[in-house]
Amino acid sequence: MHEECSALAAVNNRTLAVGYFKKSSDIDILNLNGELLCRIFSASGPWRMITTMNSELIFTAWINGSIIKVNSFDGRVIFDVKVPQIANPSGVTMVSDDSLLVADFDTLSLHLVSSGGQWLKQVWTAPSTSAKDDKLRNVSIESGLCVCVTMCGFAYVLDAVY
Repeated sequence: MHEECSALAAVNNRTLAVGYFKKSSDIDILNLNGELLCRIFSASGPWRMITTMNSELIFTAWINGSIIKVNSFDGRVIFDVKVPQIANPSGVTMVSDDSLLVADFDTLSLHLVSSGGQWLKQVWTAPSTSAKDDKLRNVSIESGLCVCVTMCGFAYVLDAVY
C-alpha cells in the first residue's frame, strides 16, 4: 500500500479504491495483490473519504471541498461538484440508490445530497455540547441508524435523520 494513502474502500470482494493525500490527482483501483487495475485522474483532491455506491465510488476532497463520483469499472467521472451548502465535506455514506449523507467537517452538520450531486437539505447539526474546536470526521449508516464521530471523540447515534 502507498505511504500517502488517505482514503480506502472496498469496491467489491476483489478490488480496492485508494485515494492519496499528496498525489492529489490519483485515485487508484487495485486488486487484492496491490496491482494497479485503473488510475482515475481528477483536479480535485487530495482525498479524505471514499464510499461505494453500486459500481460507483464517492469521494470527498480534503482541501477544495469537492465531492466526486466515478465509475469504478472504467474510471469515468460521473460528477465532480462543490456543494455550496457544505463548507468542508468529510465523511460520506450512501443512504439509498438516489441519495448520499455527507458530513460537514467544520459546521458539524449532516447534509442529504442526491446521487447526482445536488444538495437536498441539511438534516442534523451536532448539539452545542460538543467541544468548541471539534470537527465532524465521519458518518456511516449501520442497521438503519446513522452514526457520526467527531475528532474530539464524541459519537452520535441518530435514528432516521435522512
